[in-house]
Amino acid sequence: YLGTAAPAANDNSVTGSFLGVDPTGTVAAPNTGNGVVILNGEGNQIGGPGPHDGNVISGNLHYGVWIVGNSVAWPAPGEPPIFTDNPDQFRYVGNTVAGNTIGLGSDGSMEIGNGAAGVFIQNSAKNRIGGNSFVERNVISANLGAGIDVRGEASTGNRIQANYIGTDALGENARGNRDIGIHFNFGAAF
Repeated sequence: YLGTAAPAANDNSVTGSFLGVDPTGTVAAPNTGNGVVILNGEGNQIGGPGPHDGNVISGNLHYGVWIVGNSVAWPAPGEPPIFTDNPDQFRYVGNTVAGNTIGLGSDGSMEIGNGAAGVFIQNSAKNRIGGNSFVERNVISANLGAGIDVRGEASTGNRIQANYIGTDALGENARGNRDIGIHFNFGAAF
């Protein structure tokens, strides 16, 4: 877990790890729950764009990655937006899941699905799954639920970008999730 009900755990990173598989990354060694849970936290990074930043998050008995709640509203009521160096873009304050293999083995092909959704976002806003470049791409395949499941009225402004969902790591062979590729429900909005 990253975070608890209070106080939240913010600005942590999980990189280069095998979660739910053995050290070879090709045999399931499941956690009895989820691979990674972010509870009421923000600014956490799961994976990343570096050559050894990505995680293999596969074979867990429940979700691969579960992001639930946020520690603060975005932007906070009455507060001005926070900007990057480019004043036309908002600073990103949610959590980031990028460069990971979720539901496949370390070879990017072997099916070792998680027992539910690969990524589950529940009542959490402004999270980024994937990114602008291929090095931020997640491969989210062979999970027993949806590839990405986004639920709840507080789940707004989430960005899902440039991922391979339901394929192998090369994007060439089918490795379908058992449910929908991307599922927005229970009031979730873009």
